[in-house]
Amino acid sequence: MSGYIVKLVRDRIARVGPARGFTYDRCLDSAQHRKLLRAKLLEEVGEYLLDPSMEELADVYEAVYALAVVDQGADIVAVGHAARRKREERGSFIEGTIMVAVDVDRG
Repeated sequence: MSGYIVKLVRDRIARVGPARGFTYDRCLDSAQHRKLLRAKLLEEVGEYLLDPSMEELADVYEAVYALAVVDQGADIVAVGHAARRKREERGSFIEGTIMVAVDVDRG
């Protein structure tokens, strides 16, 4: 049984090094584009977890950047502003603060 795979790739990949057995096209509509971008973010985060390198982190960043533009109608600067507001209000994740659930009432 044959099927097909639809996977979001970088915009210039067909010019850089097209893969044998694949064709390239554009998303059908903005809903498909957003869905594929969200899947790409999960893919890139998974790749970073397996290989915590700057290159993989750059791919996560690129997926976030594209989501800001396509899904939120903003740009990465707006994401930075939102992150800064949250950091000023709640802090960041740099210090390693953890929250532990304590079962105080088993009644």
